[in-house]
Amino acid sequence: GMVIEVCHSKKSARVPHLADEYILNTDGNMKAVVAFNIYKGSKAATFTVWRPEYVVEDGVQVLQAAAAIKSQVRLLPGQY
Repeated sequence: GMVIEVCHSKKSARVPHLADEYILNTDGNMKAVVAFNIYKGSKAATFTVWRPEYVVEDGVQVLQAAAAIKSQVRLLPGQY
């Protein structure tokens, strides 16, 4: 599964927490969380992709949400 989250700049601070919830609460069955952050009054947007990742901490394998792609800026077409 995959989740696509579209938000404005005020909500964007919550997105890493939401990505953790989506991935960790499904035991990694959610394979990607893609967040689009649209800036009001601008022709720019960012996106970030989180994926499940297993890391070893103190000899124990732990699931975490890891940002695979971080905030790439793209120009949006159209008039604003």
